[in-house]
This record gives sequence, C-alpha cells and structure tokens, in this order.
Amino acid sequence: MHLSEEISKEKAKELIQNLKTPEGTAIFDIKFIGLFENKDNKIKYFELETGKLIYIIERDQYQNINFYHSSPGTGTRMASINIDQFKPDENFKLFLVWSPKEISLSMGVPNKSNLVHAVGKPSPLQFSIATDGSIISYTNNIHGIEMYVNGKTHFKNSAIESWRFVIKAAKVLMTGSPPKNDYSFIPVVVNMVIVMLVMGFESYSKSRFLELEEEGIKVDFKNLADAFLSRNEKDNNEIEIIIKDAEILNISPTQHFIEKRKIDFQNYKKSKLAFKKGLNINFVKDLGIEITLLEEIQDLIQKRHKIVHSSLFMTVFNPDQQSSDPVYPTFNLANHFIEIFDLFIQSIHEQTLYIYKKQNR
Repeated sequence: MHLSEEISKEKAKELIQNLKTPEGTAIFDIKFIGLFENKDNKIKYFELETGKLIYIIERDQYQNINFYHSSPGTGTRMASINIDQFKPDENFKLFLVWSPKEISLSMGVPNKSNLVHAVGKPSPLQFSIATDGSIISYTNNIHGIEMYVNGKTHFKNSAIESWRFVIKAAKVLMTGSPPKNDYSFIPVVVNMVIVMLVMGFESYSKSRFLELEEEGIKVDFKNLADAFLSRNEKDNNEIEIIIKDAEILNISPTQHFIEKRKIDFQNYKKSKLAFKKGLNINFVKDLGIEITLLEEIQDLIQKRHKIVHSSLFMTVFNPDQQSSDPVYPTFNLANHFIEIFDLFIQSIHEQTLYIYKKQNR
C-alpha cells in the first residue's frame, strides 16, 4: 500500500472499504509534487489493495499518468493520459471510474474546461494479490503462475486465467501427431481433453466463489450452507459453528465452508445448486445456453468419471447404449467439447461480473 502521509489511519481504513467494490468512482484533488520533474524516473503516487482489488496511479518515464485497476474477474486494465499538455504549476483533479465493462481516467484543472479523458485497455503488465497481501506483477505473456512458500500456495492465477490455460493446453495437446501405426493416440488425446475440461470446470467454480467475496460481492452463506448441510448438521447448529470458526480463522464463512470440502464442484448438480443458492445464478435461466448443450456438459462430466475410473484408452463413448450407434473419440468431437465447455464457463463468468448490480438494485 502506498498512500499520502496526509491520509490518517482512520481515513485509510474507510478508503479501503469504499474501494472494495466491483464498480465505482473516485475523485482526487491534488497537486502532484514533482510531477513534471525527474522525467526519466517512474513515480508512484497511489497504490492500494483491498481484498483482491488493486488500484495504482503512477507517472511513467514517458510523462503519462497511468491508472491501473486489477481484479481476478477482469484482469489488469490501464488508462493513460500524457501530462505534457498541462502546465507544471497547476492543481489537478483526477476522476477514476471502474466497472466490469471498462475503466476510465479523466484529468484536468478545476474551473477550467480542459478535462482530458482516457478509456482503459488491457494492460501489458498484470497485477495480482498473493496470499500474504503483497502485490505480484508480471507481464501478460507469462502462461500460468504458481508460487509456493514453505510448501503452501503463495500465489496462483485467477479462476478465469486458469480456465483459459486449460483451453490453451487442450488445444496444444491436440496439435501433436500420432506415432506410426499407433491407433491409441487419438482416443488418449480426446479422453485427456475431457478430463482437463472437467478439472478446469471444478477449479474455476471453486476459485470464482472465493474470488467474488474479495471483489466486494456478498455470497448468501446461510442459504448456501442450508442447501448442502445435512439435517443432522443443521440440527446441531453447524451453520453457526462454521461462522464462529471462520471468525477465529479471520476468513469468511463461505471460504471456511468451501475449504472444508462441503461442496463438490465437479458434480454438475451440486455446482449448479451452489451458484443458485449462494450467488443467485441460475444455469438454465441466466446463462443463455440451450438445454441440449447443458445436457452435453453433464454427459461429458459423466464421461470423465468413466475415463478416470476405467481407462484413458476408452475407444467408445457410449458402450452402455446398445441401441445407439457407437460414438468414437475424434479430434472434431474434442474441438466441439472444448467449444461448449468454454461457452459454459465464459457464460457463468459473465454473470458473476454483474452480480453487484443485482444486489444493489
């Protein structure tokens, strides 16, 4: 965190809470000391992390004021304004605006009509939060990051980034060529694609639930827990126990609930139930996906279980359907699986970006 010394601890705490939201506006009235000096150096004026959200204002060596906004859901975006068009002795007003759709930066002098506006774009430099609250920066051409400290996860990619890597890995896996006279290559590749897609679905669903709270989204924990706890657990006040234990651990009840493996996100019906009860996202009504494709998703998840518990060399997908024509694993079929699973996950993700609006109507 990098804030002005003029900001008190109480004001900083209030600022942190106010900025922990998926969309909003911040206005700064400030005279940047040294803004037009030390032009070869980068100067950071403001850096704040709240939950999994990051806000940064800096002047780079090219005389640009850069506003960075980063969240697990949207990635890092940057809006820039060059300051050469302003006078060195002027006081400036900055307007920062952010939402899932876009970010923007406006800059000008109070009482003058010289307000300059810039819309954000994907940043070549990405920012994320590690488990200890520190900010990790990396270029966007790095594919997949996992960091461990003392055997524990220190940093990993966001849910949607990890999902995109699943899609990329699945496609890379399919670019190989089968060995001569080896007819098992295609079935193995296609079966592995299915396993990867279902694993990616489980990982995305679990990670996104945890990310959303850090983006300022309220998860209906009691409704969620009520749907997954047994009658006996509820009679024994398990919900209140989880809430108290989470408070002791300084984590949210939802995080504690998920870490206790109360939800099997690889199970389609249970994942569907979790999104409905915890986030009010209905797979059938809200995603805009045809029922037949959702049924295909469920069927693929079942296929994954057969593959894992049977063999990666499975050469017929429907041996239990004796009255149907046999369905063989092919690259065309695998490409179709990738497309519908990607549509499914991206549709869920799109809904999660706008929960805040639903909750604040």
